[in-house]
Amino acid sequence: MAKECNFSFLAKIDKNLYGIANDAEQLYCDEYFDQCMVQTRRFAENVCRNITNGEFSAQESFDEILATLKDRMSDTIGGREFINDLYFLKKAGNQSAHSVKLENDGIKALECLQRAFEVAINFAMLKNTPDKTILSLQYDEELLITGKRSKEKTLQQKYTEMKQKESNNKKNKTKENEFYVEKKKPKALKTLPKPKKPKSSPVPSDRPKKKKKSKSKSSEKTILRKIVDIISVISLCGLGVLCIMSWL
Repeated sequence: MAKECNFSFLAKIDKNLYGIANDAEQLYCDEYFDQCMVQTRRFAENVCRNITNGEFSAQESFDEILATLKDRMSDTIGGREFINDLYFLKKAGNQSAHSVKLENDGIKALECLQRAFEVAINFAMLKNTPDKTILSLQYDEELLITGKRSKEKTLQQKYTEMKQKESNNKKNKTKENEFYVEKKKPKALKTLPKPKKPKSSPVPSDRPKKKKKSKSKSSEKTILRKIVDIISVISLCGLGVLCIMSWL
């Protein structure tokens, strides 16, 4: 059974790159630090030739490939970090390969492995790997030395898991609301009745109200007046007759 390493996720994407990175970690564990850095440089060059899809021939140098990639990928922060890691691995590997005296710098070799790990993650994303959990991986030094992954999760892994749980809880809540809660149609607004004008109360007056006379009483009075007039006319006629007779 092959020993697990930090670059195990590469085995499903590119077996050649996985083999180079795995060898670099084995050299580090055996304390061949300079050879480890040379191997990480080889890993970086193979990544560049892979993502350029054979655009460059074997005679063209690593520097030419890096210059081309720098022009193409420096527009984003992630692209610039990717290019910087590649340049670091090239420089460190060249120094280890051409130095007269072995430095055996374990700290620098470890940094090369860590930068090679970041390059591997970016390579996996450029290849559109469906496993997006690769982005949450962190270089595990305990795995490098003992071959067993550290049980303690990094801060980034804890934060990523927390965010994932929050998003899953929100999705579950929205699904429950859509399933159980009936969507009520908005009721049409009822037209309010127009307010009735208050009836004006009659203004009280100091004068006493006149009582209406009944029609029957008024007709009786007119008849009596006519009778009185007739009697007065008859009496005048009688007086006139008496006067005439006295003159005779």
